[in-house]
Amino acid sequence: EYELPPSSEHSEWAEIAILRSHWTPKSPYIGVAFNHSRLKSEFGIGRDVIWCGETVPDIRIDNKPLQIESEWEELSWFSDKDVDYLELQVRLSGTWKLQRQILLAREDGFAMFADVLAGGQRPAKIDYFRPLPLNEELDLSTEEETSEVFIRGKRRLVCMMPLALNEWRQDRSHGEFDGAGLRQRRVGTGLYAPLFIDLDPKRLRKPRTWRQLTVGDQLHLVRRDEAAGFRVQIGKQQWLIYRSLSGSANRTFLGQNVINEFLVARFLNDGEIETLIEIE
Repeated sequence: EYELPPSSEHSEWAEIAILRSHWTPKSPYIGVAFNHSRLKSEFGIGRDVIWCGETVPDIRIDNKPLQIESEWEELSWFSDKDVDYLELQVRLSGTWKLQRQILLAREDGFAMFADVLAGGQRPAKIDYFRPLPLNEELDLSTEEETSEVFIRGKRRLVCMMPLALNEWRQDRSHGEFDGAGLRQRRVGTGLYAPLFIDLDPKRLRKPRTWRQLTVGDQLHLVRRDEAAGFRVQIGKQQWLIYRSLSGSANRTFLGQNVINEFLVARFLNDGEIETLIEIE
């Protein structure tokens, strides 16, 4: 019996990766090229290209722009039945570094594009803006009260949720998201900017919510420029996302104990969690 090859492919030498859920015609996919100091991506579902182009953010520290000072290097590639995951890094001005996380959850039907800015030696005012080179033939629609953005072609394609921003649109103290770009602001030594994208058309009309969680370390609260945790719920499905900005440490959030740098897990019906990916 003939067996199809894996739907995802990656070459560290060629500096390119294809993340794809399945071989079916309507399967979501993400193509990434990270040659030299450039970072391009194409993201789509079947024949519908959602965006294509450069996705390097503009970052300013105390109003001074950071410059890229190295080539992109691959930190991690992981692919199994649950997820495809690529993590890249580039050095910026001074001691700053930028890490890009790209994750595609096959069966759970979501993608995540997240930037980790770390390496600050002292708290500073961080202004972060990541443009999304959206397909101009697609339509954006926003909610009146909440921060998620829907993208439509002939049908609703995806819903994008800026997890580090408040779910309620009226609170813009930490940034804004209009679908064409994600802006975040913070005073600290680092910043986490995750964009969660629901790819399941059957879920797009279901109620959704997300919360940034309190992270603890030996009974002390962890600053948000040290680590961040999130809970995402769509309908009856829920996921946990955790990322440390200051290396691995033994921390707790929402009753979970984590020692890894990065964790994504789904909630099961009995309240336990099942790990999709963890990176030490």
